[in-house]
Amino acid sequence: MKKNKIALMLTGAMLVTALMGGCGKKDETTATTAVSTESIAELTVKNVASMSDAEGIEIGNKKKDGCILSDYTGEWIDEKFENVRPFAFMINNVEDSLPQYGIEGADVIYEFKVEGGITRLLAVFQDWYNIERLESIRSSRHYYVYMAYYLNAFYGHAGWSPQASDTIAALGIPFLNYGANAYMAFDRDNSREAPHNVYTNTEMLQEGIEALNYGIYHDPRYVKPFAFNEEETPLNSGKKAVKVQTLMSGYTHPYFEYDEKEKVYYRFQFGDKHIDANTGNQLKFKNILIMEAAYSTIDDYGRQDVDLSGGKGWYVSDGEYIPITWACENNNNIVYYTEDGKQLKMNPGKTFISVCDSTDSEDNVIFE
Repeated sequence: MKKNKIALMLTGAMLVTALMGGCGKKDETTATTAVSTESIAELTVKNVASMSDAEGIEIGNKKKDGCILSDYTGEWIDEKFENVRPFAFMINNVEDSLPQYGIEGADVIYEFKVEGGITRLLAVFQDWYNIERLESIRSSRHYYVYMAYYLNAFYGHAGWSPQASDTIAALGIPFLNYGANAYMAFDRDNSREAPHNVYTNTEMLQEGIEALNYGIYHDPRYVKPFAFNEEETPLNSGKKAVKVQTLMSGYTHPYFEYDEKEKVYYRFQFGDKHIDANTGNQLKFKNILIMEAAYSTIDDYGRQDVDLSGGKGWYVSDGEYIPITWACENNNNIVYYTEDGKQLKMNPGKTFISVCDSTDSEDNVIFE
């Protein structure tokens, strides 16, 4: 099979895009310059999370009343996040690592299979300035590195496989690794057993970014990863998705149940609710993206490779689903398409992305 390759490699000092002032569309020819990490301290957050919280904001405007539309949820957030890199974290997801802390704050969560049929999550935060406690952080695998690269994100993890180490070096992404360059950005929770006890928070992340002299803004190659409807839009597909099961492996069969009143999907795994221990809340998502990709075993440890060049999948929202396709374009971004060839527009809100194995002999996605 044809494997996804990255042609673009970042070298030298990181170029980042300066924050834009005022309202209106961003000028695509804006010059770039290095930005001091002192800018981190200047960021304050209103936590404008939805239209109900943003009185006076009009649908259709990219910027208004000090707010912008998030690239990751399509919802209104403080304009000081414009062009700021998100943070993507490797999250442990075996039963022994539960409960997890802080992942409810993620805008997007990816789930891939790793060796032994277990899964790990990649939790993506645009607002990583309000992380009280994120636990447990785990080691990297190279296909997660590609996803962080496509998002132009900071990448946080605790250790790495040889393939992940090589990929991070080749891509030149800004990474913080508890096992190598960023001990100051993480710590261990002595109340839990290793290796399930590595955690971080905003203060430690800021210290790590400053110590490593990373700029906080997107570099010039950044492309918005998702497209959103301006307001909630029903699929009207007639294909019901009240319960969605993603059979990742023999080890884990996570599923989602639709709440018609809230119009969100609640997540379950290991036969129970998927809970964030910081808040006690069950994880819920407006959107589910399911990507089918070919997995293959690449070493004696059972480590996996995932073909991220493109494939089929499904988009789920508001109790229905539609078939989609997806492709890695220009070695720079994953883009999702509807059957008519147009870019998929999702409903505003948080998204869970399940990357299922297309080589499985049995159906790994079930809609009820």
